[in-house]
Amino acid sequence: MSDPTKIVSPLPDKVDKADKKVTGIILAGGQASRMDYQDKGLIDLAGRPLASWVKQAMEGVVTDVYISCNRHFDQYQQITRQLINDAEPTQYQGPLAGILATAKQVDTPWLLCVPTDTPLITENLLASWINEVNLTANPTSYLQTEKQGHFLHCLVKTVDALRIEQQLQQGNRKVFDWLAAIGAKPWQVPALFHSQLMNINTPQELTAAGELLKKIHQV
Repeated sequence: MSDPTKIVSPLPDKVDKADKKVTGIILAGGQASRMDYQDKGLIDLAGRPLASWVKQAMEGVVTDVYISCNRHFDQYQQITRQLINDAEPTQYQGPLAGILATAKQVDTPWLLCVPTDTPLITENLLASWINEVNLTANPTSYLQTEKQGHFLHCLVKTVDALRIEQQLQQGNRKVFDWLAAIGAKPWQVPALFHSQLMNINTPQELTAAGELLKKIHQV
């Protein structure tokens, strides 16, 4: 397992709340087939739902945090009152539908999207990313490590999110195809933060994340 101290880093310059132009979206609308079809965002990790850990990381860098979900709305409202569901929630159209639905509801020029199954992510990483991306001149971006692109971790211009509608109408739900079409650029994640992008896709990974969180937060 990665050294838990890699989760902790000096906090970069804070994103000035008065100047924030970003709405946060926690993507929690999947079926979680590898987790026995549990609602992944509500799975307990160290006494809290996965979505709650992600919301904690996002709160310091965005104006508001929405959760994109398709079921268990009462439970998600205990995490945030601001929920978004797809136009056809029972069809599980994928994360693009959740991003599009949120873009139609908010008035900020940017969206910060984080999937609910990366609960180790921290404000430090998100603040570093936003601070390094010029929100005036730069295009939509997504996180990239040496091993892979993390396409659902994306800092999105709202106008780019609205372009999802045409792609979905064509039956294409692939996130990378949308990112390529809008000219999105990768943001290279500093090595210090790589372990924060651990995905929780299996019970074994959930157990490993719980042990890591205990060492970090003493929960």
